[in-house]
Amino acid sequence: MRAIRLNSIYGGILPLILLLALLLPLSSPVSYAAITIDVWTDSPVYNPDELVTITGYVEVDGSPAAGTLVLVTIKDPTGNVVLTRYLVTNSTGNFELLFNVSTAIYTDVYGVWSVIAQISGGPSDSEIFIVGTPVLEITSPAADSTFEVNDTVTISGSFYVSENSQGIPNTSITVEVSNGTSTVFSDTVITDSNGSFSTSFTITSDMASTDTTFTITVTGTLTGTSSSVNINVVVPTGGAPGPLPGAGLVGGVLVPESPSGIGLLALIPVAVAGVIAALLYKLRRK
Repeated sequence: MRAIRLNSIYGGILPLILLLALLLPLSSPVSYAAITIDVWTDSPVYNPDELVTITGYVEVDGSPAAGTLVLVTIKDPTGNVVLTRYLVTNSTGNFELLFNVSTAIYTDVYGVWSVIAQISGGPSDSEIFIVGTPVLEITSPAADSTFEVNDTVTISGSFYVSENSQGIPNTSITVEVSNGTSTVFSDTVITDSNGSFSTSFTITSDMASTDTTFTITVTGTLTGTSSSVNINVVVPTGGAPGPLPGAGLVGGVLVPESPSGIGLLALIPVAVAGVIAALLYKLRRK
């Protein structure tokens, strides 16, 4: 009797399990809110002992995220963590932190500092700021160097802090080349981990029809720091060599003038032209 009752229960549960197995794959996937965070400083460059204002913003699905917990971390130019703070966003989704680059607290303040802001268990964003004097230097080509049409010019340089020569990494550099009347080449490159950058272009006849001077200007978008250098572009005179005196074009081959002194121009196959050229040469020697 009990076995019959159990079979009856299982017989009722089994169809339900099968029904759930069919319906679950058809249910819509769980959607998660899109959370983003941005962080920035009130200036890209500071002097020692200046106050740095760090500001950030968090949003969820395009709307300000109030009451969100954010961890802010500050690293010195050597990469050591010097400060961590937990902040909570206000009603507009913003957070703020004041940081003093104090020479009384930190041994060497010059260089590239970094700020990392991360939502607890979520995404993060980072920003850098510089303490000291940023320098943007063009190392190639050398000033007043000379190039010709069809030459390739490699533009390279470095972006660094003057006080300790630390490279400024992962920042964009705009490159612009002008021939005095218009821009003939432009590019945007990113500095590597050492603050170095490089790009190149080929000089075409459209860029320079006569001898001219090109001005190469590079600008660091982070700080607005710029540098420039001039190069000389020389266009060969006279163009390509012309036909020899008294020569005619036979099937695409230049041959000496005929015994009568008149150059021949015959539209005949190249192979035949070679034979004719040889015969005319022998006749001329006689």
